[in-house]
Amino acid sequence: MSLPPINAERVADYIARRLRWYVLDYAGKKNGVIGVSGGVDSAVTAYLTVRALGPGHVYCYLLPSEATPREDVEDGLEVIRRLGIPRGHWEIININGIVQDFEKLLGEMTKIERATL
Repeated sequence: MSLPPINAERVADYIARRLRWYVLDYAGKKNGVIGVSGGVDSAVTAYLTVRALGPGHVYCYLLPSEATPREDVEDGLEVIRRLGIPRGHWEIININGIVQDFEKLLGEMTKIERATL
């Protein structure tokens, strides 16, 4: 069984139109908020949100901890830069304290568990 080819541009347009409708019309909002990790999933989400709302209507937060590789933060910042998100619309918030609180509740975690919390 073979699957039909996917027109990625058409799919991205459809997702952006639906997202724009949801945010502006259904939710009655003007802006979107995205957590950017430096990974593919958050990059695609940020891209589609900017496509739907425009870079001036998207707020991005990078939430690294001591377990977050520097490259992930750099990749997240590169996504923000390439999308043209204004400086006042993104922030890096260190979440070491939150991760430590979770570890107190859940018990000792591995570095990978801390990084994906």
